[in-house]
Amino acid sequence: MSVQPNYEELKFYGEQTFYKQTEVECRVNASADIKNVVAVTGAAASVGEEIADGEVRYGGRVTFCVLYETAEGVPAKTECGVEFTDKYENTGASSVGYINYTVTGAEARFVNGGYIIQAVVNAEINVNKVNTVNVLTGGDDLLCDLEEKEIKTLEESGKSALQLDDEFDLAYPVKDVLMHTATVCLSEVQSGIGAIILDGTVFLSLTLLQNNEKNVIVKENRAIPFRLEAEMRSASPEMQAAAFLSLSKCAIKVVVDEEKDTSAVIASFDMDCYGSVYSGKTVRLARDAYSVKNEVGVTVSGFTNQFVTAQYGTAEKISGSTDHEFTDGAEIVAVVGERIENVGLNADNNLISGVISATVIEASENGYSGKRAAVPFEVPFAGNKSTEYAICVAIENFGYRLRNTLDFDAAIRFSVTEKATEQYTAVSEITVGDEKTEKTTAISVYIAKGNDTLWDVCKELGVSAEVIAELNPEVTFPLTGAERIIVYRNM
Repeated sequence: MSVQPNYEELKFYGEQTFYKQTEVECRVNASADIKNVVAVTGAAASVGEEIADGEVRYGGRVTFCVLYETAEGVPAKTECGVEFTDKYENTGASSVGYINYTVTGAEARFVNGGYIIQAVVNAEINVNKVNTVNVLTGGDDLLCDLEEKEIKTLEESGKSALQLDDEFDLAYPVKDVLMHTATVCLSEVQSGIGAIILDGTVFLSLTLLQNNEKNVIVKENRAIPFRLEAEMRSASPEMQAAAFLSLSKCAIKVVVDEEKDTSAVIASFDMDCYGSVYSGKTVRLARDAYSVKNEVGVTVSGFTNQFVTAQYGTAEKISGSTDHEFTDGAEIVAVVGERIENVGLNADNNLISGVISATVIEASENGYSGKRAAVPFEVPFAGNKSTEYAICVAIENFGYRLRNTLDFDAAIRFSVTEKATEQYTAVSEITVGDEKTEKTTAISVYIAKGNDTLWDVCKELGVSAEVIAELNPEVTFPLTGAERIIVYRNM
């Protein structure tokens, strides 16, 4: 019988993240009675993505909230939106994991009798790569040096839609919601039975106009905890789960009780969940192989496997002086549109850095105006250089203080995803050559060199481990260098 190798098909997984910026612009509703644009915020939601011809093609819609002053000197708001498409070439991806969108640099320009909003959409494109390989597991007339390894395998991944609702009361009547921003932060992801379980918080920031003669602008911050389930049919409690959440829609409705001079805020959030579950699979990988009967060529290949090991949340408090320049005779009435930008992780120094920026609304005899102000920050992070991290950041609470400078205070939540990368080597191909010439010696002797393994001896003498053990029962491995291994043959 000739040598017949047996192979098993294994899948090794990897992720890669790409970044792309897309410039967008949108004309503000011409019917709005705009004296001056005070502040602008933007949020982007995905409408779809695909991989075709080696490139990621994606698109979405940006919605801008524009806070402005009317001709009568009253704060008001309007919204406008624009769709966008873009692509990233040569990713080598097999599928899109998720795309995280942020909108930065939103500003208004007065052009040809109207306002145009310009901004940049930042796309963080997470793609999956799958490498399917055949590894040697044994065969007829083939002796293999097998090693057991546990490999993480991706059992299932997919996208699902989730919804969260919340309602709370305010002790004053609301005339209008001037601006709102919402961010979602995961604190834990678990694998359940047929679903993954997501614990986290939605942080909602509202800029409200009170219904009174002074038209007072008020800020309200609310943390909305949640526990949601996303269907994942293959999931079971012993698996490792991972997820990314993004807000696709945030709807705010205010109901005013005129008799009590109070308001009820009804908030509804639509979220996209990109989830996956991993399980451990024990496989036997051949490190080497030989045949007693035939010459064989051995190809050893290296493989990389990447998987999520943990997801958790941390929190930090940040404060600092801004770069805000005060306008003579002006009064600060609100600080709105707070967000975190330029987040980065320095694994060498165990620091997370970034910038908190917001729009400072001032009121003077000339009316309302808005200026951007920022505070850079660095916070400690107990990371490991051998681990890859993905970090999402949300502002839990935000405030400001007036001293000689304008200071920002914020409580920040970090959602941390840890990813491990493992390297494997295994025989991926066997080439069968000519039959070996039968040995004519009655005795073969192996002279130990020190630290020799049983596999080294078997391969050199061309016999099985059972033959070595039967003829040399007193020998233990690895060898010290003083042993002599003897094999007898019937001639």
